[in-house]
Amino acid sequence: MFRSKTFKAFGRYSPMENIATSKKRYSDADLEEVKQVIIHKMNSAREELADLSASLQSSNLNGTDDTGGTHATLEDGAATLDKESIHQLAGRQQKFIQQLKDDM
Repeated sequence: MFRSKTFKAFGRYSPMENIATSKKRYSDADLEEVKQVIIHKMNSAREELADLSASLQSSNLNGTDDTGGTHATLEDGAATLDKESIHQLAGRQQKFIQQLKDDM
C-alpha cells in the first residue's frame, strides 16, 4: 500500500508539531532594536500627521480666497480635491500610527 510522506504510521502528519517544537526567542538586544525602529517610525508618522493637519487648518495664504466672487470656479474644485487627498493621507497616517502602537 502506498503511503504519502504526509502520513505517519499512527495518523496524519501535523505541520504544527514542528512549529511548536522549534519556537525560537529573539534576543533582548534584537527586541530593543525593533522597538527603537518602531518608535522612530511612530515619531516620523506623528510629525507628518501634524503637518497634514496644519495644512488642512491653515487658510490659503497665497490664494485669492478673499478676492474672488461668490460663484464657484475650477480652482475651487481643485482646492477641494486637494483637501480630500490630504484628508485621505491623514487617515492613512492615523491608521499607520495605530498599527505601530499595536506592534509595541
